[in-house]
Amino acid sequence: MKSFFFLAILTFLSSISFAQSLDCKKMQVGKFELTSKTSGTTIIERTKNTQTETNETMNLKTSYDLVWINECRYELRNRKVLEGTSKFVMQPTDVITVEIIKIEDTKLLVKVTSNFSDKIAEVEINKI
Repeated sequence: MKSFFFLAILTFLSSISFAQSLDCKKMQVGKFELTSKTSGTTIIERTKNTQTETNETMNLKTSYDLVWINECRYELRNRKVLEGTSKFVMQPTDVITVEIIKIEDTKLLVKVTSNFSDKIAEVEINKI
């Protein structure tokens, strides 16, 4: 009988810890700011299906098709340069995956990976 209660309490406690997931829906759409020492400030405008990035320091504006994989993970595809010239050229098959891993007030910590590089980056983005 003791083992039954122990198992029930353990199951309850583990369900509570897993239930405390990120509320990523409130960060899916909006205007965001990413500041980098190398590239300056990038303003990100994200709708349900697109993401547009504007960086005045680099004189560059790009857009992506956005596909949500789940509430906290999305993919950026079909990069288009809208203004300026980019040193980075994406192929039609290239995909950037972004996962929201932490939210504190208006700050997001995201993990960025891609299918064309082994690099993994963790970046802080602010919702503005």
